[in-house]
Amino acid sequence: MAGRVNGGGGKVANLVSKFENQTPTNPASKPAPPVPTTPKPQLTTSQNAQPQASTKPPVPTKPSRLSEDLAPKKTANDQDGFSTPPKKNSGPATPTPQASTATPTPQTSTPGSNPLLAESGWQPVAKPQKNSAGQNIVATQLYNPPKVDLPGNKTYTDIVPMQGSVSQSIVQSKIDGWAKNPPAQPPKVPVYETHKIPNDPSSGTKLSLAGDGHHTFVAAMKTGQPIELQMVRMPGGVKTPNSRNDWQDFKYDNFNKGDSWKA
Repeated sequence: MAGRVNGGGGKVANLVSKFENQTPTNPASKPAPPVPTTPKPQLTTSQNAQPQASTKPPVPTKPSRLSEDLAPKKTANDQDGFSTPPKKNSGPATPTPQASTATPTPQTSTPGSNPLLAESGWQPVAKPQKNSAGQNIVATQLYNPPKVDLPGNKTYTDIVPMQGSVSQSIVQSKIDGWAKNPPAQPPKVPVYETHKIPNDPSSGTKLSLAGDGHHTFVAAMKTGQPIELQMVRMPGGVKTPNSRNDWQDFKYDNFNKGDSWKA
């Protein structure tokens, strides 16, 4: 009987249910025991029952390339639900900027834009004056020079030399003297305005040392010592020639304090 129940499907199960619910006709007779059913056939109630929706999760569709790029990817290092940060693209490493140990080159004016040639920077003298060399002073200006060792320099052109050399020992003695006894007043250096190319007004003008003051100026530039520039009127004015336009060929020499060029 049990084998027939399993083979009959839903119809057999209904028949068994009706049979169990009927009242026996012979009260004296002992009712037959119900046919045992196994738990498995009870899961199916009828052949006409609607099929249940499958509980199996649907197979996900393959994501597009963009989705693959945007979705986080689990790596072999992922553990306990924590993902390791994605590695950055291994390209050329950006070098760490290193502090330069080179001495910076002082910024100087470009040709034609010398700030010392601007009239607004000069203070005209109240009355006619002469300096220690007997030159007529027109105006003065306090100058805080950049620290530059001028002999052989190729960049500084705000003030150019009128001679070709200075004594290194004289320059050093001035530096040592200022270190021991700082000057109460800025040292004075005479300058004048002249044509860049002698006797050629179209070449523009430049500021030149006016004879004396080369040692003082070189020492002041080397240490950054403030000086007072004295604009003087040369006998020939701007026509007083000076063929030097930089310090590139200027050099240290070995003459002593007793020589004529001692300023």
